[in-house]
Amino acid sequence: MFKEIDMRGMAYPLAINHVKQAMEDLEKGKLTAIVDNEIIKDGISRYAKNMDLKVNVEKSYGSYYIDIFKEHRIEEITSIETQYQSNKNRDLTILITKNYLGEDSKELGKILIERYINVLSEIYPLPSTMIFINSGIKLTVKGSNVIDTLIKLEHRDVEIITCGYSLDYYQMRDQLMVGSVGSMYKVVEKLNYAKNTISI
Repeated sequence: MFKEIDMRGMAYPLAINHVKQAMEDLEKGKLTAIVDNEIIKDGISRYAKNMDLKVNVEKSYGSYYIDIFKEHRIEEITSIETQYQSNKNRDLTILITKNYLGEDSKELGKILIERYINVLSEIYPLPSTMIFINSGIKLTVKGSNVIDTLIKLEHRDVEIITCGYSLDYYQMRDQLMVGSVGSMYKVVEKLNYAKNTISI
């Protein structure tokens, strides 16, 4: 069976989700994904390789044609994904303290933090917990470009905690779109018990 999806102009998280859904619907055969963004091309290729699928990429007139070959039965694909899920590092907590990454350019930093979170959702092992404090809470509220990605991470058992004090400071408590509100006691407890912590 052959299937083709044209995702030129589509945003990163949506394109990845389209490919995943298409691969779930495809029992066996080839899926061709067409994109016009190198980062999305790399994300789709990485996803296919993580799922132990053959992948071939060709570029033509500014577009990438990504052929993904599904030779496994659905049960086998599910088994592979389950293996990755079981390898999650349950001792890793990521503390996000602002809504941008780096220090020199906030404009660039906002792009980088969004890409960081999007790529994080495609790489295993996943963290066990993500904590958002200070201006980092702006990534979990209405208007954030990474809400869909964070929801996807939450569905994969990544705990999303947003600092309640920070939400109140920015008057955004009623705009929270993903995860739960955490007190400072909960934040401290999570950080104290985490074996590994990344702070950005």
